[in-house]
Amino acid sequence: MEELADVDKIRNPVLELDRDAEAAILDAAHDIFDGVAPVRLRGIMLHSGLWDQITFWKGVENCYIDLLERPELIHAIMDRYTNAFLAQVDQINKPGLYDVTSNYCHCSYTFSDSLPTDKMDPAHPTTYDGWTYSMAQLFTAVSPAINAEFEVPYMSRIFERFGSVYYGCCERLDDRLPIIDRMPNIRKVSCSPWSDREHFAATLPPKYIMSNKPTPAYLATETFDEDVVRADIRRTIAAAKAHDLRLELLLKDITTVRRDPARLWRWSEIVSEETENATL
Repeated sequence: MEELADVDKIRNPVLELDRDAEAAILDAAHDIFDGVAPVRLRGIMLHSGLWDQITFWKGVENCYIDLLERPELIHAIMDRYTNAFLAQVDQINKPGLYDVTSNYCHCSYTFSDSLPTDKMDPAHPTTYDGWTYSMAQLFTAVSPAINAEFEVPYMSRIFERFGSVYYGCCERLDDRLPIIDRMPNIRKVSCSPWSDREHFAATLPPKYIMSNKPTPAYLATETFDEDVVRADIRRTIAAAKAHDLRLELLLKDITTVRRDPARLWRWSEIVSEETENATL
């Protein structure tokens, strides 16, 4: 993806549906689980973070260079890729294959009274009644203005096709929340360990959920310090509470617990204790 001519190599995905194979899988599932657990057919959930794939095609450093030196190439890539992604959405929606029942998106629960809507045909679920998740982790090292130019116009076209969007992952977003707010249908925004949580909470519009990712580093130290964990969680809850935000805490990206899995259980207990104390 080095020249403008290469952009044409991005082709529309072709979705093929094998109903016979699907029926065979369901029959096997019923044979195994009937009487033990219910069997439910789920649909497709889409990861709509285009930049994750573009960095695989081009390499991270090359993306940064082209953002500076060949912005017209990046715009051409994003426009073509967006069209290809939307063609995939159309192919999923036509036979009604989207996942609207799992209540789980990007490590986060998505139980909601608003989705699926009352107008949804249960036999024909589409993206308009489901969630997608998206991020531009590459942009943690670019300015908010670059984020606005190379992400917002394209993601806005995609997000309007979905009922709700979980936005962000490990990138810093506290310095560009007004830009994120320009894109439609976002419901949760990631507050990673690299975001200033107080500034994040002060800037995030209250219509969004503050989806905080506490640092997993405290589980990797030689000695598990419960006081440090408690202070960290208490600080996040206080920031969200000060601005009347809805908050969720997602512990993820865990590399090691030093062969002490009980640290995970204790971390969860501390969070529960601090959450209950905060509501008193």
